[in-house]
Amino acid sequence: MQAPAVLGIGIVDGTDNQLHALVIAFDPVATPVGSDIALPASPFGDPPFVAMGYDVNVAAQTTRSTFFASQGTLNLTRRCAMGVAGTIAGVTMREQTSQNDPTPHPTGCTLAVPDLAFDFGAACP
Repeated sequence: MQAPAVLGIGIVDGTDNQLHALVIAFDPVATPVGSDIALPASPFGDPPFVAMGYDVNVAAQTTRSTFFASQGTLNLTRRCAMGVAGTIAGVTMREQTSQNDPTPHPTGCTLAVPDLAFDFGAACP
């Protein structure tokens, strides 16, 4: 698995009244802007990818569980080393076996994200 060049991470307030961390991994030069990118990228776990930390404990910087996008689309409207913006649509997230392994947990949960806009970091030069 290749390490992402940049991770955009933002805290979102879920409909379940919990805080979650949305993670967008991308290459600040090679990841396309303005086009739908099918998730997950191939090979599995390489950028670009979308992940989520479920039920974030901000003080401890931990999550109860982690999820990885197993289907859907990512569309970036802005990307550089300083920030990232765009949308995800039709995304299904599968629970991971561990925070550092995108392999789906064999008895894990799934989350649906019909559509979500994000804008993390600073404006691109």
